[in-house]
Amino acid sequence: MQLLSILMIAMFFGVLSRRVPMPELRLWFRAWVANAVSLGVAFLYWYLSPIESGAFAIGWLHAASKITFVVLLAAGARSLKRAGDATVGWSLVLGIVVCATVVASFVGGLIQFAIAQSTMMGALWLVAFRVASMRPRVPGESWLAAAFLLRAILSLVEAANAGLIAAAGIWVPQWVGDRAVSFGAVSAFLDLSAEWLVALASILAISEWTQHRLRHANDDLLKVQEDLRRIADRDPLTSLHNRRALPEHIRTAQPRGARVLFFDLNGFKGINDHFGHRVGDECLRRFAEALAESFRPSDTLFRYGGDEFLVIAPGLTQAGLDERVELLRERLAGSRPPLTFSLGAAQLEPGGVPETVLEEADRAMYAHKQALADPSQ
Repeated sequence: MQLLSILMIAMFFGVLSRRVPMPELRLWFRAWVANAVSLGVAFLYWYLSPIESGAFAIGWLHAASKITFVVLLAAGARSLKRAGDATVGWSLVLGIVVCATVVASFVGGLIQFAIAQSTMMGALWLVAFRVASMRPRVPGESWLAAAFLLRAILSLVEAANAGLIAAAGIWVPQWVGDRAVSFGAVSAFLDLSAEWLVALASILAISEWTQHRLRHANDDLLKVQEDLRRIADRDPLTSLHNRRALPEHIRTAQPRGARVLFFDLNGFKGINDHFGHRVGDECLRRFAEALAESFRPSDTLFRYGGDEFLVIAPGLTQAGLDERVELLRERLAGSRPPLTFSLGAAQLEPGGVPETVLEEADRAMYAHKQALADPSQ
């Protein structure tokens, strides 16, 4: 039953690693295959009862497979920390060979072999626990660390239990040895339960880590979208908000109300015709800079289109408006070519209709422009 369960887990990780190409899943698939091999070897040992000359080879293969199982699980936990680093170096391979040889050297006695292997496995599970719990900690690895620690404790308990069986009637009373034999009868069930726990912890770790990466990728996507929206809402020439951004900002100002100001440069077509578009662009940039320096940080500035600019100024009084406009004229004084402007203002009342206010400010601006063109009006 234990062998069939491990084969089922190995098949599950095999299918999952093909559907979800993550290096951690590939390592854990190989780990469970190695665990199945170790149980298969143990299964054959009990039924074939090899002669002494073949016992070392079988014991070595069993120990090497079991050790490889833990090493690959730990390598998968390390891969989560190192962004997909799924390499298993030659030093680890050499370590597996040496550890398996040490364990197999006790194969002459079944109890001694059980003590050696359980002790070695307990030490390796503790190393795996250390790998899973060391910094940097990543989402989901706490499940692995807990499962590895529990498996380490169980392996060390099994080693101690095998030691009590070996020492019964010699170093400890016989009844203690009998109790240890009773515990050994259920150790296979405990092993199976602990390994199912390791499998579930691996799945939970992958699930939490995948969700973390998806959330991170989604946050990055939202940030990129916000950056693109910010770029799309900015005029590339003046760096002011463009007309596309106006509806959002005017809706923001609508509940409390604001003063809406329309600016239009006078004679700008003549500047382009006489001095060229390069100078015209420089005049637009100069006016945008003067506008930003003249108004408050809480005011929102737009290049509405062509040589038209718009300001949404919450809480700006008529006196404040006169002061800002005078400051703007002072900053434009001495510009070459000269820059003058027409201005139309309208008040957006709290809850007012933005379109109506924009039209009103636009009409006021054109009325001002006509008045400048014909002083007699």
